[in-house]
Amino acid sequence: MAGLLISAAERPMIHYVMTETTLVERYQALLASLHDGALVVDADGLVVECAEQAARLLGMKAADLVGRPAAEVLAAVQSDGTPIEPSDCPWEATRRTGNPQRDVGLRLDGPGGPARVSVNTAPVPAGGDG
Repeated sequence: MAGLLISAAERPMIHYVMTETTLVERYQALLASLHDGALVVDADGLVVECAEQAARLLGMKAADLVGRPAAEVLAAVQSDGTPIEPSDCPWEATRRTGNPQRDVGLRLDGPGGPARVSVNTAPVPAGGDG
């Protein structure tokens, strides 16, 4: 997870210990602040976090997406309408290889109807790995 710190010169920097709770709160605030939709998929391919923007794009509630397989939630098709095998989706490629995928144009067919999206994926280190 990346962060941005903006410090005003006239304000002293406050130092504190970042607890796990603080990290979770910051992470959730980051997801909530994104203009674009964001999903976090775990190593088993399950949606573990969902920004409200992503849920709206998919025509669902965030709470209804969490815990479901990403391949089930994100029925992807190429721009010409050809279905993409779940194992060939960008998020699965990242899970398999650990390599990010950038600007992959897809159509997601969800309960809210089709949505054209540009998909970007990146691996997120688990626990204390990064």
